[in-house]
Amino acid sequence: MPAFVDQTRLDGAKDLILRNVPVSDVELDDLGPLLSRAVAEKDCMPAIDRSAAVIRLRLAENALASGAQVDARMGELDEAVRKSLGCAPADPYLWLVLFWLRNIRQGLSDANFDLLRMSYRLGPNEGWIVVKRSAMALAMFERAAA
Repeated sequence: MPAFVDQTRLDGAKDLILRNVPVSDVELDDLGPLLSRAVAEKDCMPAIDRSAAVIRLRLAENALASGAQVDARMGELDEAVRKSLGCAPADPYLWLVLFWLRNIRQGLSDANFDLLRMSYRLGPNEGWIVVKRSAMALAMFERAAA
């Protein structure tokens, strides 16, 4: 029963984030223990793991915008995304998130484009991802060309 309650709470926040509703760190603070439990859990729980990764993405984006806790938030996001993809590797959105994260943390490199290719390969026709992916890919190509 506790896993179901955790999943329900995390799914609600994840759904808001994926609909691009602004969610602040203050609004996500009470989910901190759930996020920590999700990453610490050794068993795969794909729905919970994915929700945790999406929430960690918003926390990382908020950290980048504010300039506070950026390294910690990026590390938490990396851990959450890798766990989720390790359990459910066919998620094109999280491959895109990993591409974005690696480029932010390590800089643009050819190896990172393999992550973008995975996102395209696994979700070539998912319109909501295509919008984000295309904008990100164009920005990255512009940086690479400069």
